[in-house]
Formats: sequence, structure tokens, C-alpha cells
Amino acid sequence: MTSESDAIIDVMNSISAVKFAISEPKKTRLHLKQQASWVIQSTSRKEPPEIGPLKAVWKDKEGAIWLEIVGIDDTMSLVERDYGEEGVRRFPYIEEGKAPTGDFPEEVAEFPLVVAMLKECEKCIAEISARTSVELKMIYDGGTGTTSFRVGAVIDAPTDMRVFRQDVLMIAQVLKEAHDAVVKVVWARWPDMLVDIP
Repeated sequence: MTSESDAIIDVMNSISAVKFAISEPKKTRLHLKQQASWVIQSTSRKEPPEIGPLKAVWKDKEGAIWLEIVGIDDTMSLVERDYGEEGVRRFPYIEEGKAPTGDFPEEVAEFPLVVAMLKECEKCIAEISARTSVELKMIYDGGTGTTSFRVGAVIDAPTDMRVFRQDVLMIAQVLKEAHDAVVKVVWARWPDMLVDIP
């Protein structure tokens, strides 16, 4: 752990009722494992009002800091909802232990309803990003046969922790808006099935 990550843990713990700590990416986050110098995650499933669904802060190998929300869903779940058992049988599982590229998930190419849904999610976050000037991106990850997705915001590494604290509080609200917009798109056709996703 670096002094930078220590300082960021202190900031995150000062603004939230949930605690953050250094963490190792799980086997379902192989892309993150390859890209991150360090990862700080919330130790709770709660979503405090100060930061909403903000779940993790991590630094990439180029030096940028990412703020990332909880996982929204995964490609297998989307295929199953739209295409049923037939879709599940046709689903081209990614080799376990192989990290996705981080780009649009290739395994859904043959499922146009899922492709359209994910593209609509990306369009939503692009519009929020343009309106708020917060650089938002869809984050795709995996490692156990399917790709999960969530929204992240990328910022420059902090030089002043007071400014960073203010930035986190502002970006957390933008991420909450992005989370709600993406969840609305993902569950638009199945509102009765909407559940909390860890």
C-alpha cells in the first residue's frame, strides 16, 4: 500500500458512514486486477446518502484514479432474460480465468436485444458525462465465464486531498445519476424482477 492510497482511504472514510479498505480484486474482476496499481473498496453493502452506490476507488497503471459503482448486471443474465433457455444454450462462455479486454463484450454479439441495451446504457452515460463534464465510462470485467458491467468515473491523481474530497462528493452524485439511468435501461422490460445487485 502506498501513502497515496492511505490518504485516499482516509478521505473515503471521512465522507461516508461505510468504511473503505485496501482490497484485492476477486476472480470475477481479472481486467481490474491487470489494470490497477491498487484498489480500495467499501467493506459494506450499504449505500450511504453521501456516496450512494460508489463502491471502489482504484488507480490504473497510467496514474489515473477511478471511482466505480457497484456491479449492475452481467451478460449471461441479460441473455437469459431476453432469450430464455435457448439463449443460455447458445451463449459463448468466455474461458474461465481469461480477462475480457474491457471493451464491449464480444460474447453478446449474436444477441441483438442485449447489444442494443448495452449501447443504450453507454449512450446514457455519455450524455450524463457531456452534461456534467465528469468523464464516465462503462466498465466491463469478468474472469469466470461471463462479463459483468458497472459505471466508473476517471479523474487525475489528487495533489490536494481537500480538493479530492470535494471532487469525490460531487462525482459520487453524478455516479448515482448514471447508476439510476443504467439500471432503468437494463430493467425497463422486467420491472417486476428488479432486485438489489451486490
